[in-house]
Formats: sequence, structure tokens, C-alpha cells
Amino acid sequence: MDLVPAAIESAKKQNSHPLIEYSVANFEDWSTLKHWEGRITKLISVYCINWLKDQRNAFQNIFKLLRKGGEAAVCFPMQTSYYDALLKVQNNPKWNAFLKDAETLIPESHYKKYDSSLYIKMAEEIGFEIIYCRDEVVTDVIPSEEKYRNFFPASCVLTPHIPVERRGEFKNDFIEELIKENGRNDKGLPQFRSRIIELVIRKN
Repeated sequence: MDLVPAAIESAKKQNSHPLIEYSVANFEDWSTLKHWEGRITKLISVYCINWLKDQRNAFQNIFKLLRKGGEAAVCFPMQTSYYDALLKVQNNPKWNAFLKDAETLIPESHYKKYDSSLYIKMAEEIGFEIIYCRDEVVTDVIPSEEKYRNFFPASCVLTPHIPVERRGEFKNDFIEELIKENGRNDKGLPQFRSRIIELVIRKN
């Protein structure tokens, strides 16, 4: 399931299988999910909930999707240096004129520095049993400069607001901010830092 039709089309082409159903749906819009209500036994969400404005609503929707005894495993960054770099480049006078009304999709968990205790409390209030929780700051080393420069700008939500002829320059500035935030390891390879939560919950 994904909100972006192009992502679903790509998944169908690359990982088609008769036992896999791909659907365009919005996890924040129950009307796109309700036909699965109470039908899911196992739900996995990887790096999705961090993009949602109303994260409590997402957990409530997970609860409604699961059948009794069903389990969900979710993993997402609560804070990440990606968001810090995004804010800095958005506020840079060089780019600000293009980005005044741009939606950065930075979650409240980043601004308010949430930790796992908030999500445990939220899940329990909704009615989940906590099976497993891990809250950890992770520093990933990217194996090459090329991969670093190709991956992160591709996921940058601000890029479409920049004139096409200046996107190469914008990409370089964004990468430079990321490197300032994250640094490099002792071999000179770029790093990326996030505070990750891994949560396994059960609907009783």
C-alpha cells in the first residue's frame, strides 16, 4: 500500500506475484482503508509513519485494520538529520523564495523530540499490547559518495518546487547541509544519523 501511484506501479513491475496485491491508499484517510477493516493478521510498516501528520490517527487505523489477536510491526525515525538539513536549506535566502509555501512533511516527533515512551503510551491508550520496543540512535555509513548524492536528493520533498534548471545546484546545497549535519567516518565516507523506533504491537 502506498499513497503514490507511481510507487505502486514500480512495485508491481519489480515484484509482481500472484499472492501480492498492490493498492494505492492513504493511511491518513480511513475511507481508502475501510474495506480491509478487521481483516489483517500481520501488518508491517517501514519508514512510513514518520511522513504522517497525525500519527495517532495512523495507529488508530492500524488497530481498526487488524483482526483480534493481529499484530503490527512498525519502524520509523522519530528524529533524523535529514529533517534538520531540509529545514536549513528551506530557510536559506538563496532558495527561500521558491520554498515559502512548500510542505516539508516534517513530523511533530522531530520538532518536539519524542521518544518511545510517548508511542508506548499512545498505543496502549488505543488498546494495543506492547510486544517489543526498541528506541535507538543509529548512524549509518553510506558505502559511496555517489549513492549518498543520488539517494537523499531523490527523496527530498522540496526539489519539485525548484526551477528545473537550478535543481542540480539545489541538490548540491542540500547534500552539503546533510554532510554538515552528519559528518564522515574515519574513511571519509558520508554518514546518516537517525533516532529510530521499532515497535511490535498486538490487538487484544
